[in-house]
Amino acid sequence: MAELGSDSREVQCLDNTVLTSPFTVFAKNARLQNKLPEMLGELAGFCWDVVLLCETRSALGTVRLDSGHLFIGSTPLSPAAGVGILLHERHVSKLKLAKQISLRLMFADVVLSHGTVRFVVPGMF
Repeated sequence: MAELGSDSREVQCLDNTVLTSPFTVFAKNARLQNKLPEMLGELAGFCWDVVLLCETRSALGTVRLDSGHLFIGSTPLSPAAGVGILLHERHVSKLKLAKQISLRLMFADVVLSHGTVRFVVPGMF
């Protein structure tokens, strides 16, 4: 799992404000078929906010997990594509918009204290 950002670097928000507080985003290439609980176990030792997933090869759609986290996944089922966004439970109520563009591209807009941030997950092309 590659950590994309966990320090106080500035992030440009959609409304041109700047987010400077720590926000942790992970990116992972993951075949999710029946592996979501395993991935959540791997994340248990980390402080995380958003996980961007490509090559999920699943069609879970949007699912509120028992843990309170929200998984937003592409549909329909694809044997060689699929993307998803896992949003930590503390940010679920801040989700403004999630949209699947294709089996290989999706985004989610999350409203944070400093503005709206768009998380984009591209699949492998």
